[in-house]
Amino acid sequence: IKDEDKGKKIVTVLTHSMHTLSTTVSFIQKNNLTQLELLASEFFNALYVISGWNMASKGEDSHPFPLSQAEEQINQDLFLQESIWDTCAKFALNSDIKHDLAKRVAALVSIKGSHEILRILIALWDKFTTHQKLVANLMVMEILLQDMSDRLTDDASFLEMLSSFKTLNLDTFPSNGQTLNDIFDNVFELKRKLTSGVTYNNYYTLKKWLPLSELNAYQTSFEELIQSALSAAPIQQASQIELVATELHMITLSAFQEIAIEEFYNKAWSSDGKKECAPAIGRFIALTNRFSSYIIKCILETGSPERITAAIRLFILIARQLCQPKLNTGPNLAAIMIITGALSSHPIDRLNDCFDKLDPETQEVWEQLKLLVDTKFNSKWQRACYENYPDHVPHLGLLLADITFCYDGNRYIEGNISESHNNHNNLLETIAAPLYRFYQQQYVLKNIQPSITTNVSNVINQEITEDDLYILSLKIKPPVLRLSNDAIHEFIVSLKEHIGNGVIPVIDLPDTYHSEKKGVYAIYDFLQENLFLQNNTLNKGPSSQSESSSSHTDTKPATDDDKLSTPSQTLSASTSTNENTIASRRELKLLMTDFLNLTNNKLHHDRTTLPRQYINPLFFYKTVMQTNLKSETNSMARSLSKN
Repeated sequence: IKDEDKGKKIVTVLTHSMHTLSTTVSFIQKNNLTQLELLASEFFNALYVISGWNMASKGEDSHPFPLSQAEEQINQDLFLQESIWDTCAKFALNSDIKHDLAKRVAALVSIKGSHEILRILIALWDKFTTHQKLVANLMVMEILLQDMSDRLTDDASFLEMLSSFKTLNLDTFPSNGQTLNDIFDNVFELKRKLTSGVTYNNYYTLKKWLPLSELNAYQTSFEELIQSALSAAPIQQASQIELVATELHMITLSAFQEIAIEEFYNKAWSSDGKKECAPAIGRFIALTNRFSSYIIKCILETGSPERITAAIRLFILIARQLCQPKLNTGPNLAAIMIITGALSSHPIDRLNDCFDKLDPETQEVWEQLKLLVDTKFNSKWQRACYENYPDHVPHLGLLLADITFCYDGNRYIEGNISESHNNHNNLLETIAAPLYRFYQQQYVLKNIQPSITTNVSNVINQEITEDDLYILSLKIKPPVLRLSNDAIHEFIVSLKEHIGNGVIPVIDLPDTYHSEKKGVYAIYDFLQENLFLQNNTLNKGPSSQSESSSSHTDTKPATDDDKLSTPSQTLSASTSTNENTIASRRELKLLMTDFLNLTNNKLHHDRTTLPRQYINPLFFYKTVMQTNLKSETNSMARSLSKN
């Protein structure tokens, strides 16, 4: 695309098509899930027929798990085999098995993966009772149903093992085995029909195209949408807040839907191979961090304290909108956490004056949002969202924390068979709840296909460091540096660092009074005197300190004319044979000259944004301008002095 107008028209058509296709795919997906539920019920009824309609039966010849190795050679794999054996033996074919077995399958898959579970079922088949073989069929069906990303439909190794499993069905159940196998085939056919359909392919093609840089440049700018919302009147702002919230809802929902349950296996997201084992979790975490950094940058770059307060208010209202997003879903806790995390970060939180200026209604909303995401009482309100809104988009960090606690609290211990066995069983029990919760949320949200209409993907691809954000915050509310003779070198290092970042710090001279005219030179005197004394103490020994002090006090005090000549004259007035002292003074001279230039430029180019609450810098600014600048600047200094 070379013509800009043509590019915008093409992207408009594609965006409209994307919205239409997402609606259609959502409808098809919802219909698909309904048909899968019908197939699952049909499969369950077929198992009842085979079991002789004895719903509570656990098998007539149930026996304990047969150990294939010596007791001292028992390992984690055997623990897993025993868990699968017990699952098939102890679950009765009744109405409760659907929910309980689904939780157990979710736990087993997360520990070892779908392929390994199916392999073990095939390996144990000959030793299974009839009842265990029926439950094994139900476990395989649950594995297929919980494959929300439809990865198994094109997995050759899994399909090959499933074919072997279906052969075992035919050999074991000559009359009804084919019925069970046909339902397996229908489930796969239904999943393939969705993923191979023209509508589905067009939707996912557009989903990949629109974020590309060639098309992204012609999309509606997300950053312009934010700026427009900041400057809009209250009535217009309401609709723009809804648009921003919808985009944030869509992109977090899309990232959540991409996560497969296998990515939680053995905390894969925190392992060395996390990019290969848990790519979607990694992308979701990166999305959260980058979006949060973007919001911080967006707020700090607005400039004045009044506009910063307006930006904070805007994002609080966006977070409130995400509590009741469009598309009839529950709260989007993932997006709300992005905003509250940004507003609670140190670069924003330190600007407490801006929060104090919020209107009472917005402050109340902010307090409620903080309560919602608070981790106290085991994240009480986030868990309440799950109980009341099954279709909410969860905060992934809470799920990862729950799974981490399950693994860390139930580890495999080499050499301790008994405790390792207990830990393995406890892990299956505890990890089942959070993983089944994840499966249910993905199941409910699968029939919602996101449609993103702006170039919001550009935002999440920006690299913004924490240091850059903190420097932006310091430029709005300067840091306070305390000048004291017991930390003189630390002061110089800090001052040099701030000046290098373009930040003008507030300098506090404790227990000292100086006239406005001499304020800046008080820093020179203080630094020179203490540098001279400290360097001589370090290099000549303790006895030289009194000599240095007496020589300094005997020196005739400089006149006002001497004081107000130039910084360089003041810094070179004293002499010392100590090379370290001379080097320190040269560095100090350059440092203070940079400081004077920086303050001069700050007042010259940004007079209106000077924080009035910081009085110390004004002393230095005015002194510099009164002694070194032209008459025009002097009049501005006098005006500042009156204020």
